[in-house]
Amino acid sequence: MTSRWGTWLAGLLLAVALVGCGQVPTEILESSTVLNTSDQKGPYEVKAVIIGDLRPFKINLVYSTDGWKTSNSVEMTQISAQVYQGGIPGQTAGQVIHYYIRVDDSDSNIVVEPRDVLLDKPSAEKTYSFRVLRD
Repeated sequence: MTSRWGTWLAGLLLAVALVGCGQVPTEILESSTVLNTSDQKGPYEVKAVIIGDLRPFKINLVYSTDGWKTSNSVEMTQISAQVYQGGIPGQTAGQVIHYYIRVDDSDSNIVVEPRDVLLDKPSAEKTYSFRVLRD
């Protein structure tokens, strides 16, 4: 856990240093993931630390319940200076939910987390996932 937060802190310090040097590119520094759960009510909350000078951001939590045949998205809202939060609605027991975070900035840049998600064809292997467990 120390190395994860150490990486996050190093990224934040770099971003702060870059502010004095010009424009800071849009970046997702850190995001939380959802663990398997027996909660069917939801929402399943995801948070992300997002930096960058190119505002306004459009930040969405994109998810699928059918292996990316279709997808839905919920807008993530700002809850503090650089922290955004969104919630995937409750799902039925046995359901597997795949998801990723998408940030569109005011210069038409798109940033995703996980970083190797293919926007035109997201896949179960390249996105986060969790399962709603049966009791």
